[in-house]
Amino acid sequence: MILEDAYKLPVERERRLVLAIVEEAVRSYQRYAYATNRRGRRLFWETCEWFAERDQPWIFSFENACHILDLDPDSIRQGLTRWRDANAPYEDTQVLDPRLQQSGYRLRRAAA
Repeated sequence: MILEDAYKLPVERERRLVLAIVEEAVRSYQRYAYATNRRGRRLFWETCEWFAERDQPWIFSFENACHILDLDPDSIRQGLTRWRDANAPYEDTQVLDPRLQQSGYRLRRAAA
């Protein structure tokens, strides 16, 4: 009995670490979803890439993290997409996958 408890403790710590990684990724997704600066767009794109990748052998990949936490990765992806669509800054703005958007310079109107 004591030996079983000793094995559960490290596993629970690892699960908490993985949960913290997923939570931070969700926070980053929401924080930078509508970023207008280069750094924010890059961080959002990187977060989207992490969520989108499938079948990664890396232990901290999104798919593996969901497996460790007994979560459905597709449900989380769909929830993030619904959140982003629902929180778009303008109703008639079409929200696109950041990987499909062209990066470039924003044009600014010159002061008259």
